[in-house]
Amino acid sequence: MGIVLLATHLDLECQVALKVIRPEHLANDEVIERLLSEARIAASLRSKHVNRVLDVGRTDGGMPYLVLEYMAGCDLCAYVERRGPLPIGEAVDWIMQTCEALAEAHAIGIVHRDLKPENLFLSEEADGGFVLKVLDFGISKAPPGSSQRAVTTSPFEIIGSPTYMSPEQLRGFRVDARADIWSLGAVLHELCTGEVLFAASSMSQTFAKILDESHVPARYGTGSGAGRLHEIVCRCLRRDREERYRDVVELARQLAPLGSDGLQVARVAKVASAARARGVMAHGATDGQTEATPLAITRSERSLAEPGDDARSLWRWTLFGAAACVPLVLGLGHLTQRDQQSAAAAGANAAPAHEPSEALAPPPRVEPPGVESPGVEPPRVEPPPRIEPPRIEPPRAATQLTSARAWRSPRPVQQTLAPVSASALPDPSSPPATPNGAEPDPWDPKTFGGRR
Repeated sequence: MGIVLLATHLDLECQVALKVIRPEHLANDEVIERLLSEARIAASLRSKHVNRVLDVGRTDGGMPYLVLEYMAGCDLCAYVERRGPLPIGEAVDWIMQTCEALAEAHAIGIVHRDLKPENLFLSEEADGGFVLKVLDFGISKAPPGSSQRAVTTSPFEIIGSPTYMSPEQLRGFRVDARADIWSLGAVLHELCTGEVLFAASSMSQTFAKILDESHVPARYGTGSGAGRLHEIVCRCLRRDREERYRDVVELARQLAPLGSDGLQVARVAKVASAARARGVMAHGATDGQTEATPLAITRSERSLAEPGDDARSLWRWTLFGAAACVPLVLGLGHLTQRDQQSAAAAGANAAPAHEPSEALAPPPRVEPPGVESPGVEPPRVEPPPRIEPPRIEPPRAATQLTSARAWRSPRPVQQTLAPVSASALPDPSSPPATPNGAEPDPWDPKTFGGRR
C-alpha cells in the first residue's frame, strides 16, 4: 500500500524516512486511514524498540505522508539470508527485544497482527551495536477506548502475512495479544532453522498447514537447550489460543534461560507494568473503567472468553475474608472470657447489701520475718558449711635446723657434736630461764616462749 523513501530534512539537515501511499490507493479512504492510524499508534509508544514517528502531513497534492526516523541496518529476513540459521542464544535475544516492544503495546490494548522478520529491523546504534525495532503498525488493532476511528476489516478480507498468521486471524475471528505470540513462535523457528514453517506452493496449502494440529516443527538438536526451545515454540503455535502463553511477559520468562541477557526479562515485566498503570490512569480519568489488561482484552471480552473467572474470584475473595476474620473472632472471644472471669471474681469478693460487714473474710495475716505463724511450717534454713582453720606446724627444734652457710658451702660440712650428759639438758616442762629471773616474754622469738 505504501512506499518508503529516503529524504533529507531541510531545516535540520538530517536524513529521515518518508512513507507515502501509492498513487493507485489515493482514492481509497481506508488505506489513508490505516496510514494515519499507524502514525497515531507508533507515536503513542515510548519503547526504544519501536520506530519513532517524527511528523505526519499531506503534500500540496493531498497525498498523506509519515516522517519516520531513519535507521541504518537491515531487517531480520535479510540478516538470516546472509548469515544462515542463528545460534539459539542470539535468536532468543532478538525475540526478547521484540517482547519488550510488544509488552508496552499489549498492555494498552494494541495488537500488531503482522509480525514477521521483514518488520523486525536491526538498527545500528552509536556504539556500533544493534538494537531491534518493530516496524509497520499499519494493520495493528487500535487500543479500545481510543479517540481514533477504527478501521473495519471485512470478514472476507485477510489482512497480514499468511505464513505468520494465527488460526483465529485466518478465520476472521477477534484477535488479542496471543495472535502476536503465535507469530513470535513462527519467527523464532525461522531464525533457528532458516526455513519458513508454514511455507507452501499455494495459499490454500499454507492455510491447511496453519489449521492442521499435527503440523509441528521438528526438534532443533539433541541438547537440553534445543529441547527446551522446541517446547516453547510448540506452545506458541498451539491452535487453541487458550493453550498458548498468556502474554509476552510469560513467554520472556520461559526464554530467559536460553538467552545471554539475564536482565532482559525484568525489563519486559517492568515495561508491561508501567504501561498498564498509565493505561489504567488514563481510562480511569474518563469513564472509570479499566480497558487495558495483561492480555489486552476488554472487560466485556474477558467475560466472554473466560466465563468462570468471576466465580473463581468471588470464592477466592470470600476465603481471604474468612481467613482475615478468624483472628478477630478469637480475640473478641478471649476478651469476653476475661471480662466474665473478672466480673465473677469481683462478685465473689463483694459483700451483699443485707449482710453485716462482719461476714467479710479477713485478709490473710502476714507474719513478720522470724515469727512463726501457727499451722505454717517455717522454711528450713541450712547452716553454713564449717570452715576448718589453717593448721600451724610448731617450730622445729634447734638441733634440726641447718645452717644456711652449710647449704651454700660447695663441700659438705662435718659437724662433731660432743656428748652431753642428761643432767645438763634443760627440762622441757619447766619454763626457759631468763636473765635476772624475769618472766619469759611470750612474744620474744629468742626464748621460744610464744608463737612465732
